[in-house]
Amino acid sequence: MKRIAFIAMAAALTGCQTGPEQLASQRPVTPEIRQNIAQAARTTLRDPYSVRDAEISSVMGKGINTYVCVRANTKNGFGGYVGKTGYIIPLNNNRPTNVFENNAWCNEPAIKYERFTELENLKNL
Repeated sequence: MKRIAFIAMAAALTGCQTGPEQLASQRPVTPEIRQNIAQAARTTLRDPYSVRDAEISSVMGKGINTYVCVRANTKNGFGGYVGKTGYIIPLNNNRPTNVFENNAWCNEPAIKYERFTELENLKNL
């Protein structure tokens, strides 16, 4: 059973290949992608209205291997802030298809980040 779960996880992550070629492919994130991720966060995060210190990376990869990283300070199930956590988000047609929490790749120093105000502004809804 563990082997099947591992194979399924490996297959899911192949769309998020990381490496030097992805770093070289960095390009600015579009307003559409920013808005789509913020909208998806409303139904994904435990408390989307408490997001602080949010940052979004440049878009990396190409084709079906396109993704961004998001780093933010969010609340856990007990209502406490957990510190800045990295999320890798695969994209399909500028829409998030999944989210992988605590991804070490998002801490790569060569990844360019900018403030993600759309995510922080969920608290104003």
